[in-house]
Amino acid sequence: AQATTGIRGTTPNLFGNSSIFGAASVGYGYLFDPEEGGVCWEISAGINITPRFLIGVAYNNQAVNIDDYSMHVNYISLRLGINL
Repeated sequence: AQATTGIRGTTPNLFGNSSIFGAASVGYGYLFDPEEGGVCWEISAGINITPRFLIGVAYNNQAVNIDDYSMHVNYISLRLGINL
């Protein structure tokens, strides 16, 4: 689970109602399995196909410190979404 805050930028309309967006966020993430948490951040980019529907990719990184060592959980995801 992650709680983040960030910024998002969108270009003017390119083709009809479509536009390109980019976003960055940072916050705190918690992993339930080792029951530890740490700083997390994410960057993403994509296309607003219409004002309501988007498709994009995101890279997420979360640091977790467990006793004497630290680990990072990273993933790249495909996003399909709805803007409310």
